[in-house]
Amino acid sequence: MFMFVLKGRRSKFFRVTIFVLITVVFAAGGTARDVCAASAAKASIAEAAATDVSGRDNKDKIISSEDALLSSVGSMLENAGAPASTKPKLPKAGLTADFTWDAPQILKGIYSSADLYFSLPKYWSTKYVCVKLEYRVSQLIKDIPCTLTFAINKQPFYSCQLTYKNNEKNFIYVLIPANLIKNDRESSTNTLTISGYARLYNDQGCIDDESNANWITFSEASGVEVGYDLLAHQNRIDFYPYPFISSDNQSGADTVVTVADTAQNEEVAAAMMIMTGLGKNTKNNNNLEISSWQEAQSGGKSRHILVGLTKDMPAGLTKYIQPYRNQLKGQVMLLFVNDDRGNPLLLITSEDADCLAEAGYFLGDSERVSQESDNITFIRKGTAEIRKNARAQSDMKADRYNLQEMTGGGFEFIGPFRQEKTLFLPLPADYILSSASKVTVNFRYSKNLDFNRSMLTVYWGDIPVGSKKLALENADNDELTFFMPADVVGTKGSSMKFAFDLEIPDLFCTTRRDEMPWAYITKNTSIYLPPDNSTRLSFDSRPAPFQKGGSLNDVLLVLSDKPTAAELTLLGRTLSLYSAAADAYGSLTVKKAGEFNEQEANYNIITSGTPAGNSLISKINDKLYFKYNSSGSEFMTNDKLILTSDYARSIGTLQLLKSPYADGRALLVLTGPDPNALGRVTKLVSNEKMSWNLKNDFVLIDSKGNIKSYQFQNEELTETKPTLAKSIFENRSSLLFALAGTSVMVVLFLAMLLIILRMRHKRPNP
Repeated sequence: MFMFVLKGRRSKFFRVTIFVLITVVFAAGGTARDVCAASAAKASIAEAAATDVSGRDNKDKIISSEDALLSSVGSMLENAGAPASTKPKLPKAGLTADFTWDAPQILKGIYSSADLYFSLPKYWSTKYVCVKLEYRVSQLIKDIPCTLTFAINKQPFYSCQLTYKNNEKNFIYVLIPANLIKNDRESSTNTLTISGYARLYNDQGCIDDESNANWITFSEASGVEVGYDLLAHQNRIDFYPYPFISSDNQSGADTVVTVADTAQNEEVAAAMMIMTGLGKNTKNNNNLEISSWQEAQSGGKSRHILVGLTKDMPAGLTKYIQPYRNQLKGQVMLLFVNDDRGNPLLLITSEDADCLAEAGYFLGDSERVSQESDNITFIRKGTAEIRKNARAQSDMKADRYNLQEMTGGGFEFIGPFRQEKTLFLPLPADYILSSASKVTVNFRYSKNLDFNRSMLTVYWGDIPVGSKKLALENADNDELTFFMPADVVGTKGSSMKFAFDLEIPDLFCTTRRDEMPWAYITKNTSIYLPPDNSTRLSFDSRPAPFQKGGSLNDVLLVLSDKPTAAELTLLGRTLSLYSAAADAYGSLTVKKAGEFNEQEANYNIITSGTPAGNSLISKINDKLYFKYNSSGSEFMTNDKLILTSDYARSIGTLQLLKSPYADGRALLVLTGPDPNALGRVTKLVSNEKMSWNLKNDFVLIDSKGNIKSYQFQNEELTETKPTLAKSIFENRSSLLFALAGTSVMVVLFLAMLLIILRMRHKRPNP
């Protein structure tokens, strides 16, 4: 079904109706000539695609949904050739990247389309973008009009006619014109839309209203190939995370985040935030490391990020900081330089330990980073509070959405039979659907339908959750309201689908096409999706409970009193695993085990180490599912698994417990009897495929790489809502601002009232 979202104006509907009329009449005439050629793309597509995308003028015309539709209409009425089945000669490029669909795509019915989204990083010098389509068509598509139209960012650029030849895979290769491509300097995402049109006929030339038989499928290997070269980083901050993470260093294998050798907790916390942000960009494996500066010098990695107070800076680096010392008061400095060996070095320093967190917030926010094209920037203490307060103020309506806010308008459906549109929801990765969720769909539709067979169905993902039969008396103003069914409550979700079945009486062999059916979901359609605050204590619930509402959820990292690089790396990669989809403005605190205070432990805690190195692990040994023996040298057998002595000394474990220090909080313990066992845990949380084995609330990995999981608890964690006093305290800045504004308005009102009374008092009597 067409993916165009049109404004709800009658003129546009009539234009679409005219388009459908012309197209169908054209098809019904029995012609087999090609339709849907994009004239704009005929003029040397290959030459345009060879142009470097990064160097073009950034003044493309903004294409509206209506413009895009009318452009496609014009394209569909021109001749199209046979598909280009041979890969063209491509411009020379040092590197290539493939963007493909995650699963096979099916275009089914008279009109249908599929979208592919891809981004081109700012540091790419793009040489070409080529569509590679591996497809099959229905055996019934022979000697009938069947076309594909390709559009990028709503602009059609190529069309071709398809016909069934054999049951083997077929291929189409198309270069996308370079002037239609966007990179991160303008927009983070490009949208490739492939639209299909196919009509079936019987022996008498009548149109077949059974549209499921005319299908085209694309394999999951289909997509776009991008050829590019890497630009020099030029020490530009707006290129971050390049060159520390890039398409040629996707795991961060050559990057280390470091802290000063005598690092304070605030320095480690800022370094962890930075490592977590970098970890979101790793692919398949997270090989980033975190260590002290001294340990990093012998580690062999060439790309360094150093976080530290100016007083703790290594002697060899003070020369970079010296020119800016008088600017560091109340600020943190980010300085991107090349070290003495010519390798990238990002220095983050301040005189105030509390300022360092600002660098973590900044580097995790791509919108802020993109504004800094120089190699140095200063961030004032408290800057992130603006963003945090804005989020706190929006919490009241955070669970309420409408179509206008999410898409900029309503959804329009045109044509007979099944018409679908998918709405992607702005929900965090930790979202769980609650029983209080409610949907209200406002819609209208044409009056020429067969109302015995026409209806609207709403889906949560791919699960139907509500429906309503269409009726003539409600055509101008209909509504569907429902609560989410019990079977989907407690599930995750990221999209909803709206599907209309628009049936017309006596459509079979009907010659008139001037009254195509339509439906329109209005922009005030509302969706109330409050999250379920209860979380099952299980790795299956990841990223909960360490992430909530899209941010780190009051996380406390408890380190050994003398943490090693291996321990810091394990904690950093675990935190990255739990915050892969989190924003930059969560709550993260770091403390050493010797500083841990049970009375101030209202956090979701993550700790790692051996019983000998981390005193907190020894203290909570009686709470562990698999406990250590009295010497801490091996795990003991329990009712889930009998352990041999050698096996008990070699396994590393991840144990997710209910926190003994605060209600509704969790405690994650990453532990093993020795560093080798901890290394196995690090490998488990660092590898994307291996991390799929994180299930239940206990996981162990042995020396052979075998992974086992067990469930010890079945209860759910339910975070208690803050009291009124606590809410006021936490949002005191916003409340004080609102109170001040209200006070000013009251004073102005009283002043105006006094002026009016005084004027009336002075007015002479008649």
